[in-house]
Amino acid sequence: MVADSGLTAPTGKIVVKGKYTMQELECETTTSMIPGALAKKGTTQSDVVVCTAAGSPVGWIGYEQAHSRCRPADIDTAYAATAAEPVGPIMVPIISGPGTVIYALLFGTSQTVVKGDPLCPGALGTLVKATALTALVPTGGSYVMATSATPTMTIGGTLGAQGPIVAIAEENVTTTSTMARIMVRSLI
Repeated sequence: MVADSGLTAPTGKIVVKGKYTMQELECETTTSMIPGALAKKGTTQSDVVVCTAAGSPVGWIGYEQAHSRCRPADIDTAYAATAAEPVGPIMVPIISGPGTVIYALLFGTSQTVVKGDPLCPGALGTLVKATALTALVPTGGSYVMATSATPTMTIGGTLGAQGPIVAIAEENVTTTSTMARIMVRSLI
């Protein structure tokens, strides 16, 4: 039996449901600028590049909102280096709005995500499942009266290593290749 998420994966668009704000920003580099990927600020505040793992995204790369001279052939094609006639910079729609359901990209072979899982920025503007925050508290058998001798506590996990949680999975997905589409509820 397949679980029904209550949402239907869209065809030819990135926004599944919800209200959002949109900025048109100049595409600084076209590397992996695929609709549905996370984007971050480029060199200037009016430029945008694909978000990196643990990056600080400003929104999602849109598709159906793009001007026809800039829009790629489909949602799985990256934005081109220059726009069609008239030639000029590529202006990319960047979508943001907490609660908006986005048809995003999940990274990693054999990654299993279930509805409700928190997701963080991954490589090439994709998402990865957040890991649990862990802490290693040193133990010892000596009594110490000064704080300078207290062992250092180590904390690792989503807080530092993976960056912010940017979305919540809206469906179950297990990847079979390096990238797969997934419906997510945006937190940015």
